[in-house]
Amino acid sequence: IERAMARRPLWTLVDDGAAMRRAFTSKSWATAMEFLNNVSEVAEREGHHPDIAIKNYRDVEVVLSTHAIGGLSRFDFILAAKIDDCDVEYSPKWAREHGLV
Repeated sequence: IERAMARRPLWTLVDDGAAMRRAFTSKSWATAMEFLNNVSEVAEREGHHPDIAIKNYRDVEVVLSTHAIGGLSRFDFILAAKIDDCDVEYSPKWAREHGLV
């Protein structure tokens, strides 16, 4: 898991390593929804679905875990890589604070 996580720098382990999480602040509600709609399409194609949420109208959270095994599987890392390929329009302030600009 450590090697796979090293290839996914936008993700962190949560729930004592049973899940992985990506969270960020999007530029707007519309850009957050666009990202989540893209994630939805990828998840449907892969047949593996994350827990997703928008809070405070533009704070996005994606959590991956394989519920059937109660932890992470290769399918989570495959989906994380494909989610990382989805376009994101970050809040400029958030991107600066997280070294993405």
